[in-house]
Amino acid sequence: MKERFDVMIVGSNIGGLLTGAILAKYGFKLLWIPFPEDVPIFSKGRYLFPLENPAISGCGEGEILDVALQELGLAQDEKRRFHRVVPPIQLITPRYRIELPAERSALATAIAPLLSPHDRPALEPFFETVERIAGFTNALALSGATIPPQSLSERLRFDKESRSLSGKFGLEGEFGSFEELVRASHFRPETVRFLEMFLTAWGYRLPKESSAYTAAHLLSIPMRGFYYIEGGDLVFLRKLLEGRIRALRGQIEMEIPFERIEKIEFSRKEARIQAGEKDFAGRLLLWNTALPRLLPFLPEKVRRSRFGEKIENLDPALLRFTLLVGMRSQGIPVGMWHRILLQANAPLLDPALGTLYLTLHPLLEGEEERDEKIVILATAFLPLGKGKIVAEEIAPKLERIAKGILDVLHDVIPFLDDFIEVESTEASVRHFSEGAERGQGIVFSTSTVGRLGLSCFSNRTPLQSLLVTGPEIFPGLGFEGEILAGWNATRFAVDLIKH
Repeated sequence: MKERFDVMIVGSNIGGLLTGAILAKYGFKLLWIPFPEDVPIFSKGRYLFPLENPAISGCGEGEILDVALQELGLAQDEKRRFHRVVPPIQLITPRYRIELPAERSALATAIAPLLSPHDRPALEPFFETVERIAGFTNALALSGATIPPQSLSERLRFDKESRSLSGKFGLEGEFGSFEELVRASHFRPETVRFLEMFLTAWGYRLPKESSAYTAAHLLSIPMRGFYYIEGGDLVFLRKLLEGRIRALRGQIEMEIPFERIEKIEFSRKEARIQAGEKDFAGRLLLWNTALPRLLPFLPEKVRRSRFGEKIENLDPALLRFTLLVGMRSQGIPVGMWHRILLQANAPLLDPALGTLYLTLHPLLEGEEERDEKIVILATAFLPLGKGKIVAEEIAPKLERIAKGILDVLHDVIPFLDDFIEVESTEASVRHFSEGAERGQGIVFSTSTVGRLGLSCFSNRTPLQSLLVTGPEIFPGLGFEGEILAGWNATRFAVDLIKH
């Protein structure tokens, strides 16, 4: 039997379910391959994650969840368990309104009335962490690397000659105060656990592992709205989406269990899944956490490639490399980041932390209208050890890394040759730009926990057959990054509906 499907979704994670539910609602022929029931769905604990995802155009300030659920026609009371909160540390891009306590004592004074006396000594690591964030933020601003004085908030004063930054740093932010955060998130005496969870959601581990890596990436994402979600709420949302897919079963030609997959083949136009005697063909969306489970079904060439080895090993990554190519019209406003990333010629800011944060390609500067054009963003985080390391020494290594990653992509998707050719850093930038101008783009990343994500976006040319949602452009957020990637999937679903 050869059934054709518009979309085939592998996995039962939030993003895949959200995408499937939306596409099923709009009448797409959908093949859903759910995970076995024993797959963890984060049923314990509570989490904070930034909900404003720059990968979705037209959504901001906490609107993404509303938009996604509205697409599914969910009633207002069905999202009653999601509570809006705001973080005490505000980093708002691209205008850089940085709301950080200038001193530990200021933060302690602000928080002290909210806590029981026996909790306060345990907060010292938290205050130290915040102080380090503020220090790194100021160091970045003082370096003058990419922050033009005119882009700073009016609250801050930037002295160009002395290269100093001064101003009022307070807890009050555009979206409220720490007190409001506490009230909205039902703060209880478990102060230390709460703060550990809060910082963990930003990639911190109390009390030792705060780093320039985390602080720098904090600066690279817009932090406006947060949602507070308990593990039970994630189960609730998952069951809600599963139920919605099954309720729309009229649009689903066939639902097959994950265990029945025998073989997956990719061609230029489609993916084909063999499950017993049945042969299914269509566009394939792979949820990124499904990749290790899919490895046995992939062609031998793929299994033996570096891509296969990477998936098979899944070691914690010492390297985070992100290559992000996009167009604003496709919902990836990359220009949002360009002023707060360091240029390729920036030295290591804090040698003691052994972390280099730089971009391979000089990003755009000034001129707001240029944000509409293609931007290439390539960042690397490497454990470089102690001592200063200049860009000239590290650039060749990064170039080799870039080529290696692209080689992996070629192993999996041969038709990338159509618009990618790697000769040098400059050549790769040029070819990626040309591909993006033709309506093609790639988002590729390896996260800090070793997961892989690959996405191909296009609303001008036919979508390629292999689409892996979940580019995980938010490092250190754990599964929250996967939820954010679910909103990427929502954007993709909406594009499918429109085009």
